[in-house]
Amino acid sequence: MKQKLFWIGVGTLIIAIFAVTLYLPGYAQYNELYEAEKKLRLEIAQLEADNANLQKERMMLAYDDTYLESKMRERLGKVRPGEVLYKVIEVTAEPSSAPQQTALNQS
Repeated sequence: MKQKLFWIGVGTLIIAIFAVTLYLPGYAQYNELYEAEKKLRLEIAQLEADNANLQKERMMLAYDDTYLESKMRERLGKVRPGEVLYKVIEVTAEPSSAPQQTALNQS
């Protein structure tokens, strides 16, 4: 009786090991594909939002003359006749380049 239970236990263990061996690679691949799908869904959502914004801007450029003019002025530097375009150039202050006295120069 004990020997029969022993062989049933060994057989069950072999079947369990075989099932796990078959199951784990498939499960790992499933997780990998699931993560890739999740990233792609996020990318698709971002691209759809970008597309909607571009469609909105396209419509505004096609039908809103004020918006078109503002974009031309902003991006291309266009001006109306008689206007003068001024470009502001920022100059950063550099540290003083005056010579500094050292202990040797003081004597």
